[in-house]
Amino acid sequence: MAAFLDMLAPTRDFSLMFVMGGALAVATPAVQLLLAKRDEPRLTKLRSGKDLQVPCNTQLDKQLIAGGVLFGAGWGVCGSCPGPMLVNLVANANAMSAIMVGAMMLGMAAAVPVKPLFASEKCNKSSW
Repeated sequence: MAAFLDMLAPTRDFSLMFVMGGALAVATPAVQLLLAKRDEPRLTKLRSGKDLQVPCNTQLDKQLIAGGVLFGAGWGVCGSCPGPMLVNLVANANAMSAIMVGAMMLGMAAAVPVKPLFASEKCNKSSW
């Protein structure tokens, strides 16, 4: 993935672009179907019985921008997104992986008291 993100590398690897394109090709029609049929209970209930939660906010707000900046900064600093970071901790079990996962968990814990500062309007199922 680093070869894809390095804009100046002579050996730039564009294969990640095809992975992202494939994910969009699968996810976009599925999300559009869900939004079109949102009143149909079998599509909006999870197997656990809970309602599927779809964000209703379509505006750029402080919470979205702050979250995106923090996520991107964390990814840029450690060079890995959260999923592979956890796999790396289990597979390699080295100190750097432990520090990165610890910092990620610290960030998640810090988000709880900070979230009310960025709270946006809540929506219920009838509004999406």
